Amino acid sequence: MTRYDCHGILSILPRPSFCDVVLTHKSYHEPYNSPDDKHIISGSDDTTIRIWDAETGAAVGKPLEGHSKDVNSVAYSPNGRHITSGPDDTTIRIWDAKTGAAVGKPLEGHSKIVNSVAYSPDGRHIISGSDDKTIRI
Repeated sequence: MTRYDCHGILSILPRPSFCDVVLTHKSYHEPYNSPDDKHIISGSDDTTIRIWDAETGAAVGKPLEGHSKDVNSVAYSPNGRHITSGPDDTTIRIWDAKTGAAVGKPLEGHSKIVNSVAYSPDGRHIISGSDDKTIRI
């Protein structure tokens, strides 16, 4: 997966216009591309997750809503079927990447802000890191 940094700190973007579009997502965090490179997701301080068309930069569907605080980290599952998000509200959510619907109830366990989420390479586990100084699988 490729992580993009629109401030030029981490990498040079293959699509220069992408940053202009993602910047419309209020204070976005860690854009992340889908395994098939067709979509890019971003989390935001406005509590939402957005899916973007990687070729055109256009928003795909409505924002994914369900968190009550800033969304710090997002990740696609290796098969591209799910999106996971980690926010300041200490929960982790799983979303259907095609429909945008929440899958199950929020995962709980962290006592402070969730800073990072990722999938294991086989997609069977979600890994999260938090300000509570724990990593959960």
